[in-house]
Amino acid sequence: MNDPFVQEPPLFEEVQRFDQLWFRLLLGALAAAGLYFIIAGSYIQLVQGIPFGNKPLPDMGLVAVNVFIFLLGVALPVALMRLKLEVRLDRHALIARYWPLAVRKIPLPKIKSWEARTYRPIRDYGDWGVRYSLRQGHWIYNVKGNRGVLLELADGKKFMLGSQRAEELAQAIAEAKQG
Repeated sequence: MNDPFVQEPPLFEEVQRFDQLWFRLLLGALAAAGLYFIIAGSYIQLVQGIPFGNKPLPDMGLVAVNVFIFLLGVALPVALMRLKLEVRLDRHALIARYWPLAVRKIPLPKIKSWEARTYRPIRDYGDWGVRYSLRQGHWIYNVKGNRGVLLELADGKKFMLGSQRAEELAQAIAEAKQG
């Protein structure tokens, strides 16, 4: 089937989310604190007419601060909880999408070598996420854990892809490269 609009079944597919309990609790606490401040401050000053805090802002200033707190303390944590890393391998390319930040499509012929390996996320890359490591000299997309597949591309560049199923991904790349 040569229809470019019909997607063939993947040889490998993985979706990883920031679903660690500590991460969700931290973001939930930030969102709850932000909402509490917005609701309490607005109710006390705008509804009851009592100045909120030791140095109360004018009403419009309070509204502006509430918008900022909402964006930083509620919308940002909710957006961070929605981050995910999607990896898809078919017989043409490896696609890594770090929603909504980055997409990397690597045609299969451009993958020179690959290796499932253990790495140290904080020491080697500075944290989890979309990162460029000066120490390692390449990009990494990772969400959690310390396993991934290090790709070396035909142009000599390297790219690390975090995976909870690193050996399975490496095996799928090997099978795809064999045709």
